[in-house]
Amino acid sequence: MDLDRTAVVRPDGTTLPLTPQEAALCEALFSADGHPVTREALLTSVWGFPKAVATRAVDHAVARLRQKVEADAARPETVLGVRGVGYRYAEPLIDPDGLVGRASDLRRLQEATTAGRRVTLVGPAGVGKTTLASWWAARAGVPVVPLEPVDADGVPAAVARALGLPPSPQAPDAAALGRAAVAQGHAWVVLDAAEHVLEAVGALSAAWARAVPELGLLVTSITPLALPGERSLPLAPLTPEAGASLLRHHLGHTVTGALPDHAVLRELATRLDGLPLALELLAARARVAGPDALRTLADHPEALRSDGKDASLLAAVERTWRWLEPPLREALCCLALFPSPPALDLLAALLGCGIGEAQARLEALQARALLRADGGPPAVVRQVAMREASPALVRAQAAEARARPLDDETRLRAADRVHALDPELALALVLDVVRAGLTTGPVRPARADQAVDWAVACGARSAEAHLLRGAVRTLTGELDGATRDLALAAACPSTRGEALARQAWLDAVQGRLPQAEVALASALDHARSTGDLSLEAMVRVRWGSVRHLAGDPRGALTHLQQAAGLHEALDQPLQAGRALASAGLMWLELGQAHAARDALLAALEADRTHGAGAAVPQHLLNLGGSALDAGALDEARDWLTRAEAEARRVGDPTLAAQARMSRGLADLLDGDALGGLRHLAHARALLADLDRPVLGVLAWAWTAVAHARAGDAAEARGAWRHVQTHPRPLPPVVEDALGHCEARVHGRESEAPHDAPSLVRTAWRVATA
Repeated sequence: MDLDRTAVVRPDGTTLPLTPQEAALCEALFSADGHPVTREALLTSVWGFPKAVATRAVDHAVARLRQKVEADAARPETVLGVRGVGYRYAEPLIDPDGLVGRASDLRRLQEATTAGRRVTLVGPAGVGKTTLASWWAARAGVPVVPLEPVDADGVPAAVARALGLPPSPQAPDAAALGRAAVAQGHAWVVLDAAEHVLEAVGALSAAWARAVPELGLLVTSITPLALPGERSLPLAPLTPEAGASLLRHHLGHTVTGALPDHAVLRELATRLDGLPLALELLAARARVAGPDALRTLADHPEALRSDGKDASLLAAVERTWRWLEPPLREALCCLALFPSPPALDLLAALLGCGIGEAQARLEALQARALLRADGGPPAVVRQVAMREASPALVRAQAAEARARPLDDETRLRAADRVHALDPELALALVLDVVRAGLTTGPVRPARADQAVDWAVACGARSAEAHLLRGAVRTLTGELDGATRDLALAAACPSTRGEALARQAWLDAVQGRLPQAEVALASALDHARSTGDLSLEAMVRVRWGSVRHLAGDPRGALTHLQQAAGLHEALDQPLQAGRALASAGLMWLELGQAHAARDALLAALEADRTHGAGAAVPQHLLNLGGSALDAGALDEARDWLTRAEAEARRVGDPTLAAQARMSRGLADLLDGDALGGLRHLAHARALLADLDRPVLGVLAWAWTAVAHARAGDAAEARGAWRHVQTHPRPLPPVVEDALGHCEARVHGRESEAPHDAPSLVRTAWRVATA
């Protein structure tokens, strides 16, 4: 679309005129930079209506425009509708040579070359500077001088060759070259890939400014030239939409058969940060590896190499790195550590400079298009920067990661980077993350294994590493391995008390309650003899769990309340919240629904306040249970719906299944057997992919009850057969819950206990312990 000529030039060379109204419509959509424009706004800006009116004028005009600008008007790719809003412009494939998504950049370039005579396209290698400059030069009829293969002394000769001048034994005079270009009718000359010969290009520019000031100079470079009067235009990577279009264009020339759908192409373009070179190389490699390998290749940029050339995406980024000033390299190394941009004060601390200098470096990186829109470096730039960071900077990053409350991903990256330089610091970071995961999630078995390996290798903190791995293995069900790790930790005085407490819970979940009580008594003696209140609180929590398993909820409540008080005294709000949550469950079993609700709400607030999102769905589930016990079915449904949504968000399918089962129970209690069946079917589908057989048998038991309530005796008997085929023995409380369900399935309502909701949820807790 050429708005200056008010025409559309199609790939086959056909020119279609645009009406003034169509041109104005295009301009209104272009100026929105890809954002939707409402019909009301278009009626005002294009048609001139003073206010919105009821008319289909916009839709009819768009339909006519699509006949001219789209390859297939029935399947538009350029002028797109946005349901309920209006229309937006998606930058199309402008040229068969592959210029995609650069319409706004081309307009900026045209504006800059109209306003001045010194323009530099700036950006990292592979971002498309050469493609855009060459496209512009071809249509402007000006020469392009490739400078990548020449050194500083060879710049004048390269310009002479591009102008078609005869070779000379002496270096051509710069002013004479400019006069020759003007004599040939050129208003501009393009110098491509000039980052390594900036001084020579500066001398050439100065000579032309004196001899032929009317001659323009367009330069492409990784860094600006700092020329007098220079207009620097950073060229950013493509948007995901434009990247998907470019990838489709390249794949169409390289891969036979059906191409991946647009959503997949968009995902691939996003993974490669919209770098045109990366997308071109990805398509080239797909010719050999096939389209099924696209995702794997996109995750390994070092494999993106062009056919027949010793060039790769990684090499292009390394070239960018080579020509960056050292302070900017250092800033990129710091940014590469973080999954999202760090706070400015943290960046300044890592760089050892002031806030103003840190901000200036960020702005310089943005001016070179080396940062994404979110302020972080592209993935392949991050990969190079991580590799190139200096030892001193790596140590400083690791020390800051330990000292500050940074996210786990940052701390683990810092640990991996510093391990070769300082194994003990790396180990400390990993141990911090593993221990935090035991409280707030996620549990990290691979990192626990790594901590043990590193501890053994460097001879430091081995007992602590085994202790934490034992805790992780307990949670993941590797009970034999957990026993071995905790035994090693118990042999060391510094970790003995905590190891005994964790071993006690391991005994308890395997049904060895007397051994668990003995271990907890020893752990409590150790905590009191050393004055370790944090350890005493941990022991109290586990003792509460053991008393609960022993059928003593009131004794469990006493221990849990003592634990919550100790954690509050130690200013450990997350741990206090967990103890309160467990205490709330004991209140439920004691029939104190209001006390239970208060405790669970306090635990929920503590976890939300302190960022422990992984525990939130469990609290919501328990609040739903407390509402069920109180007969508040609508409130229960609200809590349980939120619990399922949160469980899905944090990736906990077991809790999502429990929330669905509880919603099914709520519907059954409300007399809605069919609603209950729908929820239970969802729960069974979730459990089918999980190793939770006891939860599965409970889901089938309540499905049988629901069918019986719906009056379908045959379906009820069929569901109950699933229950009967489950291997025995089952925990006593689960057998009690199944007995309740069986009585209802067979019409013996009088035999079913009245506290069914509490009974069933207790069974679920045992099933997931």
